[in-house]
Amino acid sequence: MATVHDDDGVGFEDGMFWLPSHVLDEACDTKKAISSVKKWSPDQRLVTEAFKVLEEQAHIEGAEQLLVILRNAGHVNTNIYNLLLRTYAKAGKMPLIVAERMKTDNVQLDEETHRLLNLTSKMCVGDASRILS
Repeated sequence: MATVHDDDGVGFEDGMFWLPSHVLDEACDTKKAISSVKKWSPDQRLVTEAFKVLEEQAHIEGAEQLLVILRNAGHVNTNIYNLLLRTYAKAGKMPLIVAERMKTDNVQLDEETHRLLNLTSKMCVGDASRILS
């Protein structure tokens, strides 16, 4: 199978999605960066790309962990929850109490959120919601 990649080095080869090492390094250093500064403003592009990789891999535990990091830094919103829900949908799992978590975080549900909650409500319960925070 041929390698396909874009100008940023994001690629797909033999059924595996990969990111260039600098993006992975940035993602791996996120927790350390948050704990070392008082005010952290995440790069939305990096956050979205990280969630997209987790979604493609159906890695619900990683998506939950990223959500917790963002929540602890005060950076959760409707889009972040929708990215989490897409990961659950890709994994074929139903997340627990997402609407309640969004309410606690003062995050509004939008049309996509309702669609994703409806879609995932028909699936088996995922086990990563134990990471909730």
